[in-house]
Amino acid sequence: MYQSGNLGSPKSSLTAGVLGILLGGFGVHEWYLGNSKKAKRHLLLLIVGVVLVVLPVIIQAITPSLGQFQLQQALNSIAIVLRVLGWLTLVADIAWGIIDGILLLVQGDVGLIAQGYTVNGAPGSANISQAQTSITPENAPKLPRVSLPPAPTLAEQASNAKVSPQPIVFRSSDIPNQPQGAVMNQAIGTGNVAPAPLTVANAEGKSTINPVVLRRILFTVVIVVAVVVVGLIVVSGIGSVMTEGYGEAYRLARELKPKLERADKSSSCQYAMQYVQAANVGKQSYDEYITVCKDLVTSVNAEVYQLGEKSLVQTNTEIAAQYQDFKGLYGAAFPEVSSLPETLALYQVWHNYVLAVDRLSLDTSPEIEFQQAADILRTSNNEALQKYGEEWLQKQLDYVRAYKAYQDVSYTDPNKENMRAELATQLTELQNWVQDHRPDITQIAPMTVPDTAPMYQSFLKLYELIRTGYEEHYDDKSGDCNRVGDKVYCQ
Repeated sequence: MYQSGNLGSPKSSLTAGVLGILLGGFGVHEWYLGNSKKAKRHLLLLIVGVVLVVLPVIIQAITPSLGQFQLQQALNSIAIVLRVLGWLTLVADIAWGIIDGILLLVQGDVGLIAQGYTVNGAPGSANISQAQTSITPENAPKLPRVSLPPAPTLAEQASNAKVSPQPIVFRSSDIPNQPQGAVMNQAIGTGNVAPAPLTVANAEGKSTINPVVLRRILFTVVIVVAVVVVGLIVVSGIGSVMTEGYGEAYRLARELKPKLERADKSSSCQYAMQYVQAANVGKQSYDEYITVCKDLVTSVNAEVYQLGEKSLVQTNTEIAAQYQDFKGLYGAAFPEVSSLPETLALYQVWHNYVLAVDRLSLDTSPEIEFQQAADILRTSNNEALQKYGEEWLQKQLDYVRAYKAYQDVSYTDPNKENMRAELATQLTELQNWVQDHRPDITQIAPMTVPDTAPMYQSFLKLYELIRTGYEEHYDDKSGDCNRVGDKVYCQ
């Protein structure tokens, strides 16, 4: 079982056995006994097992960033297989070390001495070592001389030989004509090989259990226990993964459900687009439409993609297919999700401008109020709105100044009628310019009213699959649902 290690360094079977049982997976007991090859094999198994256990964690971490759904499923399946192989490798490595440790303890120091090791406190080895170091050429014991008869000559040897040696001749006919299977059975069959005895005599003459039989028994027991333990770990791990996967997906879907329901029933996005030109809709009401529409879409969008990253949605075929259907309808309902905040911000700017212009009065509003109305557009992040705000302010101020000049002239002034005609001309030009150059905000920032009904119905089907699956793999510690007897009810 063991090769002779450092014979000059005394060993202890107790130390080696304990190291094998506690740290056998690292090969520490083999390093202690000087068996570097077996120690390296233990380390190799340990490294392979750890890599196979850690690699699935890395695979599942990068899988959500991959766009292809089929590739995600394939990688998740590979990760599960690698994790099982990793745990099997680790269990086999540890079991191997434990078996070696038990055998070392059972065989004791006698087993180490039989394998050529120097053992601490061995009665034979200590006396021999002491005797060998104490004998010198000077104090070596004197042996008596013994006279031996002379060796016979060649002639005497020839005369004394009665039988001449004959060469050994091997003939194929001497082999019995038997089928090959019978010959193999004679060679390796149990009938011609005596089974290993259950007990043998040790170095002290006492009867003890045969190490070969003990090794077989221990190996069989450990393998059976290892298979049972690994099976329980795998089953428990799969159940835990299923429970955890359903729980995470269910909790996120439960939070998403009222938001999608509100998005389906709310008309905020529709009102934001419909009333962008309406001066009779106040700022507070319109800003609320903008806020609700933005929150509904942007917050829901993030959670929709988070749901798709859950392991359950990626590994369960039926749930994954329903999620893809829901995701496609969601994308069709909200095609401009990424640009929606910017679009709604421009809508809000334009509506504020419309309200500011509606409050202006030629008679009572000073020029500063006209400038403030124009600044709403000039400070926006849209070039078209900025340009229109600049030109509108200039033309509006020209008309305001002409109007005030006309109001300041007396009715008896002969130029009164000419100034009125010129004022009317400027007003017409201003109105025509506004009509020709007033931007259409719905073209600058296009926005469509989402059709959310198909999307919401698809989500309800997805939610039902997740909910019923979680009822079958429910985690009682979570408190997410209600258990009545053997039944679990999730809302």
